[in-house]
Amino acid sequence: MAHEELTREQDIEGSSDRSFGLVIAAAFVVIAAFPLSRGADPRWWAIAIAALFAGIATLRPVLLAG
Repeated sequence: MAHEELTREQDIEGSSDRSFGLVIAAAFVVIAAFPLSRGADPRWWAIAIAALFAGIATLRPVLLAG
């Protein structure tokens, strides 16, 4: 018999919608900047997506709720 109680009464909180959006934006910035390491142009489409996610995360994070 185990002597420890295996039930959990505490709810686990997830991350906020704002932090999720900012993490996704940062990931797209990395994707956009990767070609710069080889002397190529940045991926402009990834910069646009990063800006979109950063804007939504800052202004209306509720739109990122699943």
